[in-house]
Amino acid sequence: MRHPDANGARDARDGDRLLVAVAGERGGGLAVLGVLALGGVGLALAVPFVLGHTLDAVLRGRPAGGWIALCTAAVAGQTLIAAASDVLAATTTADLTAGLRRRAVRHVLDVGPPVLARGAEGPATWSPGWSATPPTRPPPPPPRSRCPRPSRARSAGSSRSG
Repeated sequence: MRHPDANGARDARDGDRLLVAVAGERGGGLAVLGVLALGGVGLALAVPFVLGHTLDAVLRGRPAGGWIALCTAAVAGQTLIAAASDVLAATTTADLTAGLRRRAVRHVLDVGPPVLARGAEGPATWSPGWSATPPTRPPPPPPRSRCPRPSRARSAGSSRSG
């Protein structure tokens, strides 16, 4: 395993800053997801408590209507929070991913021709809209073969007779 050097650590910090910036721009969904998670945990802890009191009331012959209603509310609340969390997590993930993509495309387009002009390696290619001439010349065509091509003309001895 390779230990991160100074450049690797700097790259990690840059990546962290990027994620924090994107989350700050579009992080409302993240805050709501946090609140929903806390609510789900609270209800998950409340269900055994309420269920235990409901069972105690039923076994002792006491009225348990209130406890049964609380059990129903706790389970329904968990279901609603889980559904809302799933939908919000999907939309928040899509929104944050779109923000990252926009930033990446903007950065690539801002870098543009100067990087290509100095011969940077990578998948970037020249586009005619950037300048009048491409930054590098295309490779020359392959040399023509010096071998004569076979003639396709018919020889005098081969004639079609019908």
